[in-house]
Amino acid sequence: PFGDSPCLNLAGLPLILCSILLGLILFIQGLEWGLHTLKHRAKKSRFWRHFWEALESELVSLGVLSFALFVLAQGLTGANDESLENFVTLIEFVHMVLFLMMVMYITLIALCGRSAMRFIEDMRASQRQFTKLQKVIDSAEVPSQWECCRCLVE
Repeated sequence: PFGDSPCLNLAGLPLILCSILLGLILFIQGLEWGLHTLKHRAKKSRFWRHFWEALESELVSLGVLSFALFVLAQGLTGANDESLENFVTLIEFVHMVLFLMMVMYITLIALCGRSAMRFIEDMRASQRQFTKLQKVIDSAEVPSQWECCRCLVE
């Protein structure tokens, strides 16, 4: 039967495990769809293209680090030493902290980049308005210097 494994007693857990697995599959599909959408949006701007490349590089680096820590943890779980179990727990904790720090870092960079892009767009709009105003001023008739002096003397 299903729950008679000597290594892992799964009796009564199939529904819970299937629910967790389904939740993970839906989460991964949503994440994949979101990343795909972001990748297409990133093609419109040079900043976001570079940001996307940096994001992919970070995710690959963290994936390799995660895999290395996973292999190390799996290799160490065969030992019965309590200090090794604590070490495996520490590795898992560090992995989670690294992931959360990466998410916070990427979010901060994205927010700063978005703010900078808006500032640059606002400055360009102001510059266009100033240029239009300058053209209006230049096209208007301005009295010459002598005409101004003559008005002051009279």
